[in-house]
Amino acid sequence: MLVRVVFHDFVHQISAARSARRLVRAGITISARTIRRIFNDVRRLILRHMQHQVFTGLLRGAIEVDEALFTHRAGPGPRGARQIWAVGLVERRSGTAFVFVVPNRTHVVINNLIRRYTLRGSLIIHDGWQGYSRIPPPWRCINVSQDESTTTSQVEGLWGQLRARIRNMYSGGVVEGNIEEVLTEVLWRRNLDFSGRETLTELIRIIVRG
Repeated sequence: MLVRVVFHDFVHQISAARSARRLVRAGITISARTIRRIFNDVRRLILRHMQHQVFTGLLRGAIEVDEALFTHRAGPGPRGARQIWAVGLVERRSGTAFVFVVPNRTHVVINNLIRRYTLRGSLIIHDGWQGYSRIPPPWRCINVSQDESTTTSQVEGLWGQLRARIRNMYSGGVVEGNIEEVLTEVLWRRNLDFSGRETLTELIRIIVRG
């Protein structure tokens, strides 16, 4: 029963504290800290899955790119909160999205992501931030601040989806723990919803593969 409840609660984004209370009512004593540790172990498996099975592909065609700030706190308590940059890439044709935590949003960082995760010659659609000013050929670019015929609505929508999920998971939308693991988990859930695949089934596959 313990395993069934914990994995059910992870899939349905129930907090570790609430999950522990549910188990206590069922006669199983386990701390919220232990459940939180299990949740974090699962997130690490999801991160490894995304790194080795999803982020190994190349986005192609028209690709929207944007950056966003997320508030992160490494541990409990009011202190230590800081903002972390993430860069998102969305392939327009398929809706496939990649998100990466980055140290900054300079052209060096952004160009490295574009070179590594997009097919050469793809069309990069961005908002005009100076970090996109040195994207090299053969990649092509559209700056939506100078071209009213197109937008970055898909990647902006991605940020909205990720923030909404994080608000459901954490009070005030402040990520606790490893932000890369949390953002990747939220992206994994979003991509499953987009594809119509069942979350629990996919999670079991990831755990079995290790």
